[in-house]
Amino acid sequence: MLGVNAEPLIIPVHLMRIVQPLSVAPLPVLHLYLQQQVQLQVQVQLLVMKRLEHSLQVQKQEQEGQEQVLLRILQS
Repeated sequence: MLGVNAEPLIIPVHLMRIVQPLSVAPLPVLHLYLQQQVQLQVQVQLLVMKRLEHSLQVQKQEQEGQEQVLLRILQS
């Protein structure tokens, strides 16, 4: 297999186990595989977004708590 610069493309062995069967797989199988990969990527992105949202909520709560402490200090 040749890379972009017509040099041999080196594919790690663990990836060859995935790539080789796919190169001879019928199109419906390849389509299903790619569809599953996209679904997995979307699920991971949703989890990351939920985690970031939670992190932002925690930061906001911490900031609000610090503001309340500062207000109490200023009012005393």
